[in-house]
Order: sequence, then structure tokens, then C-alpha cells
Amino acid sequence: MITNLSDNVFIIGTGTSSNSVLVCGKKVCILIDTTLFPEKARKIEEFAREMLKKEIVAAFNTHYHPDHTFGNEIFERIIAHSLTRESLSKVDEEYMERIGVKVSIKLPSETFSDRKLYRFGDITVEAVHLGGHTPDSSIFILKNEKIVVCGDLLTTGIHAEIVPDSDLSTWISALEEIEKTGAHYCVPGHGRVGTLQDVKEMKDYIAKILRLKKGSIPHSELLRDPNFLSREHPELLEWGIENIIR
Repeated sequence: MITNLSDNVFIIGTGTSSNSVLVCGKKVCILIDTTLFPEKARKIEEFAREMLKKEIVAAFNTHYHPDHTFGNEIFERIIAHSLTRESLSKVDEEYMERIGVKVSIKLPSETFSDRKLYRFGDITVEAVHLGGHTPDSSIFILKNEKIVVCGDLLTTGIHAEIVPDSDLSTWISALEEIEKTGAHYCVPGHGRVGTLQDVKEMKDYIAKILRLKKGSIPHSELLRDPNFLSREHPELLEWGIENIIR
């Protein structure tokens, strides 16, 4: 499904699958997150080339997880944080067999460390490394469009994906940094396009999980909180709790 967020920004995602963001200028496009499947990434490339008459000249990864990076092989120029490249370099056949997807891993051809501004004609995007969801988690700020692409630091309508290398305190700090952008639209890694209110709710969500981890609240308190009850896929919540309380 393709949704127009503005005249030149398109969100590609279906339901709870990962979101990709296609940003088009007068002459070229860029893509943020390349999906789990190279075939899907190719369809996005074809949409830009055949329908919009523009080439995707660069693709960015918000973090190393396969549903945001396994379509990299379709594109020539891949940009991501240095830790994203490092993590992707460790993906092996066993890992791909475990998740049931086999692709040719393409590592980022360019990396950034803290933050960096990129320009592609009239497109300006600022890459900012924040960590939290994963050590390499980064956001991409489209200042002119008042849009921030959050990756899996933000999910809307579904539970957060808390993984073994998540750092909850850093995650909260990352969401605070997103709030400072003043963006009108916040594109989550999964779910509908949100606003800064959704960022606040995610911050409250992660803060409550952190309190649970520290033992200051019981698990039953999560089950009474509308911020948890309103989200789909409760199995993600239980899996996330298992990942951080071992």
C-alpha cells in the first residue's frame, strides 16, 4: 500500500509490516528502509522510475533488522550508521534460515557516526544516530517537510519490538530527541503515520517497561494501561519482556 504524506513523500507499508519512505525531489528520489524482500524493494524502484519518472539515487537504513535492510541489494548507494554496517556484516546463512528469508546481503556503501546532512538536488535529509531500540538506531529528519522517519524507535497501534540489544533508558532519551524536532509527522517503523503525541505515548510505554524491569511495578499494571491495551499483537509485549528480564 502506498500513501501520500505530501506531494513528494510516499509511505510504503501494509498493516504491521515495516514502513519504507520514498522522498522525491524535482529530479531524483531517495528511499528510507528497503523492506524485508528484494522483490518488494524492486517494485518500489519501478514505481519511482515508471510512475514518477525518477531514479532512486540513494537508500538509507534506520537500523540493521532484516525488515529494514534486506532489500538493499536492489540499490547501488546505501547509507547507514557504522554500527548498522557492522551488524549486517555478521548476518550468516544460519540466521537467514532461522527467519525463513534468503537474500544477498548488501552492506551500506557509506556510513555516518553521529549526525550528517545529505543533499540530493532539492532533497535535504539529516541522519541522526540515537540508539535505543538497537545500538545503531537512527532517525532521518526531512526538515523542509516537517517529517521525521523514526524506524522502530516508534510503533503506532502495535506493541514495541523490544529486542535483546535494546537499551530502554537510551530509547527514552531518543524519543525525547525526536520530540525536539517539532515534526508534524512521525513515520514509525511499523503502523500508521503518527505525530509527536504518538512519540510521547511511546516514551511513556518504554518508561513503564523500564519500571517493570526494575521491579517498581507489577506486570498487572501494564494490563490496565490504555497505552498497552490499545495496541495489537500482545505477543510482542510478552516476547519483549522476556528479552529484557532474563
